[in-house]
Amino acid sequence: MSVSRPRAARIAALALAAALTVTACSSDDADTAPPPTEQTTQDDATDGDGAADDTAAESDDGAEDSTDEPDDAATAETDDPGEAESAAEAGVDPVELGDPVATFEVGADDIADPDAAMVAEIYPLQREGDVVTLVMRWTLRAEPTERGVFRGLLGEASGLGAVTLVDPVNLRQHSVVEAGGSRLMSGSLTSYQGGQSRYWSAVFAAPPEDVTAMTLLFPVLPAIPDVPIR
Repeated sequence: MSVSRPRAARIAALALAAALTVTACSSDDADTAPPPTEQTTQDDATDGDGAADDTAAESDDGAEDSTDEPDDAATAETDDPGEAESAAEAGVDPVELGDPVATFEVGADDIADPDAAMVAEIYPLQREGDVVTLVMRWTLRAEPTERGVFRGLLGEASGLGAVTLVDPVNLRQHSVVEAGGSRLMSGSLTSYQGGQSRYWSAVFAAPPEDVTAMTLLFPVLPAIPDVPIR
């Protein structure tokens, strides 16, 4: 069947108008619909900022915690310059002394607490030429609030100038060496506070080279045998 020209032109015009209407609707829909990709990206960015804020808050909290925590090493240290001073006067380096070879304790007469005591640590005798040096460390075992004076703490045992060393091989007793009218021993054993320590040293004539240990005698205390000579 043939179509006349006027009718064909009318049909073409209607088709063109329909096409334009569809295109316009599509354009309007595209303009009004939110871009899903951009929305997702914005949400992700918001989540990322929140996570960053949380991380920063946790970091700040951690920094505050670490600042508030005390330094255990600093806390453990005691402020007692008297111990270092006594070591210097005794001529010893506490680090090089090593471990004591004998320990004993004496009741602290100057303190009311019956459990308080003066604890003595004895270190090896140090041979140097014709002399040997005895080193001891005295510690007041008592509450930090307790105080006492060395002579009062040890009573009759405080006469350290009367301490002697005995050569068990040749059965000779060695006293503290005197020079210029003074005994060669340190004298920093004065006042104590509970928990504090003081070093003390004294010089004696050395026994023969074949003697490798001596016995330590105090005026009123039991003998301490086999103190080695180094």
